[in-house]
Amino acid sequence: MQKMKHQVMEAIHQGKDFVQDLLVAILTGALCGVVGSLFHHAVDWATEIRAEHGWLLWLLPEVPPVPMPPGKPLFPAIHLPAPSACASTLSWV
Repeated sequence: MQKMKHQVMEAIHQGKDFVQDLLVAILTGALCGVVGSLFHHAVDWATEIRAEHGWLLWLLPEVPPVPMPPGKPLFPAIHLPAPSACASTLSWV
């Protein structure tokens, strides 16, 4: 009897955990959906403004390109292998 009572209590506890996880997942999904929708509408709005008022591009600041130091990789933590002969052969395709 004690074993059955323990199993029932364990099932109730797992059920509570499941409902709690489900609520967190629903709230997270709803929040991400709202943020994604707001971003989509903001991009649509910015695209409409840019299309209607092309002269706004001239108000943007000019940013010079960032010079790369010779011999230093852009991302030193990423070690890419040297290009192989196959890659150089296929580059002209």
